[in-house]
Amino acid sequence: MLFSLNVHAQFFNGHAGAYVGYGSVKGNSPAQSSLGFNILFGFNHTFLSEIGLQFGYTYARKINYFLPESTIGRYYPYVQGFTAKAIIEQPLGGFLFIEEGLGLSAINDRTFSDVDEWDYGIVASLYLGWNLRKLSLDGFKVGFVGESAITFTSTTASYTMLGFRAVYYF
Repeated sequence: MLFSLNVHAQFFNGHAGAYVGYGSVKGNSPAQSSLGFNILFGFNHTFLSEIGLQFGYTYARKINYFLPESTIGRYYPYVQGFTAKAIIEQPLGGFLFIEEGLGLSAINDRTFSDVDEWDYGIVASLYLGWNLRKLSLDGFKVGFVGESAITFTSTTASYTMLGFRAVYYF
């Protein structure tokens, strides 16, 4: 005898994307202008279909690191970290939408050469974009994003970035 079992996915609206942005990084130091990037993936669960979950990795480094100059003996501050956010999307009419996110962050503070601390706090984001998927579930969304993370432990590391994001939904 052959038995069959229907299994239904509990997750939908899976997506992966990235953004590149300009902003600032800060630890136990004044804020430094920075360039950074973020990679992310997320999904919605059938239980809370309106609220999505999104996980990301962010890396932001002082802008001078990316400029052509003599780098011998110089240290360029940076932070890197992981985020987990709950996101809500709201259509603005047509193909425009806005997405808000709020969650937890873990940031590795490397603002000084002798500092290597993990700090924990919160992250918030705002994403204004264009839905290029038309009536399909698969496709791209692109737009402008602002994200800020602040921590409350150890060196109170933080970053703020404004950038361009592209996300593919599958």
